Amino acid sequence: MSLARFLWSQTSTISRVLRYLPVILTSPEPTPDKIAQFTPAEADSINKGVFNPDGSRIPPNFDHHVDDCLYVDVAKTLRQTIASSVLALYLILGFLDPSKVIQDCVSWEKFTTTLSHG
Repeated sequence: MSLARFLWSQTSTISRVLRYLPVILTSPEPTPDKIAQFTPAEADSINKGVFNPDGSRIPPNFDHHVDDCLYVDVAKTLRQTIASSVLALYLILGFLDPSKVIQDCVSWEKFTTTLSHG
């Protein structure tokens, strides 16, 4: 989690892992009617929001649950978020390398490549 959060702020993260990533698609933008139905989030004592006091973005949490990593982000930084998660896994567990019998540590069959608006 910590490494993925660090990588999220690095400009080289996407280029370092791009060849391993599938094409990421997002669903069409929601209609104004759908947007009007959405209740905006408000900061509270646990969930403080996604901006630092200086206005810069806070990286996603990259919460892990057993063998899954869950994160939510906006389309603008979604590729950076996904790349950070995948690169962190590869740096810690090893890049796929059949010659060294290193299996792929990312469960691509569980990876969702089409993402929707919340």
